[in-house]
This record gives sequence, C-alpha cells and structure tokens, in this order.
Amino acid sequence: MKTFLNEEQYLQKLNEEIDVLYLKDCYPKIWEHYKYLRITFKNVCAQKTDSVFQQMRRLLQIDAQLQIIHFFFKYDQKTDRELFLKEEELLKLSVNDKDSYYREITGMKNTDLPPIGLIYISEK
Repeated sequence: MKTFLNEEQYLQKLNEEIDVLYLKDCYPKIWEHYKYLRITFKNVCAQKTDSVFQQMRRLLQIDAQLQIIHFFFKYDQKTDRELFLKEEELLKLSVNDKDSYYREITGMKNTDLPPIGLIYISEK
C-alpha cells in the first residue's frame, strides 16, 4: 500500500482508480457529489481551528462516502457496472452508510455499537 504525504496525493490516487469519465457521463449527480466531497476533504485538511479529533472525524465521514463511490466505480468493476441501484439510491447509500461504513468493512453489523478506536470516531 502506498503511503500518502498529503491530501492531494490521496485524492489523486482515488481519481486514478475511479472511471471518472463514466461517472461524469452516466451518473452526473454522483459526479457532482464526488467533486463536492473532494473539495470538502481539502477544506477540512486546510482548517486549523478544529481539534485533531474533530478534523479526523470529518475526514473519515467524507472518506467513507468516497470509498463507497470508489467501490462502485473502480475501473476493474466495468463488467459489473450495470448497477442494481438507481443513481439517487446510490447517492443516498453513500450519504447514509458513512455512519456505519467502518464497522461494516471490519465485519461488524451496522447495528453493533462501534468499539473504541480512531477509525470509528466518525460513526454514529
């Protein structure tokens, strides 16, 4: 796994793995949300008034949404791309599931209480 030195490198790597043209052409609402998340991610990184924990919480919430979009629009997913969800449903999924994303990827149920750990500070 690559180590990222700043938010630009991290976001660039996501962009490289996402089929941006397909996303932009076929899912314009998700494309707009993706751009908004990237800008917000950069703004949170630049903000120096929040505590480290507040900043990390916001970054993890944004990143969970970016990861959900990444999952559905990676280049290697082209054959499975005809989504079973409509654009609005996928957008809603990314927004709503950010609150349990890290539990789910670590094998927990979204109804389980998140354990103590930095990765879970964005969860509700």
